[in-house]
Amino acid sequence: MEMRCSTQCNTIYNACANLPSIVPNIETLSISSVSEVVNIPIVPVKFLHLKYLSISLEGNGAFSPDYDYFSLVSLLDACPVLETFNLFVSQ
Repeated sequence: MEMRCSTQCNTIYNACANLPSIVPNIETLSISSVSEVVNIPIVPVKFLHLKYLSISLEGNGAFSPDYDYFSLVSLLDACPVLETFNLFVSQ
């Protein structure tokens, strides 16, 4: 599954909050976000089958200086069988 949003912010946040219950058997996920202003929450439901995760933060300066990139760790914790993780950050 690929999620790209060029007009809305918090794509990663929304994916973490909603996708585990919508597509519980997802194995591959690519998320691209142009703006995250809310840190990633502790993900209450796990991505039990997710093996490949790619996150692109391509904000061209749109990311809040207060954005906590380390909040992405809670997403990794929610993926117990993750084999590959790619993170691309462009400011």
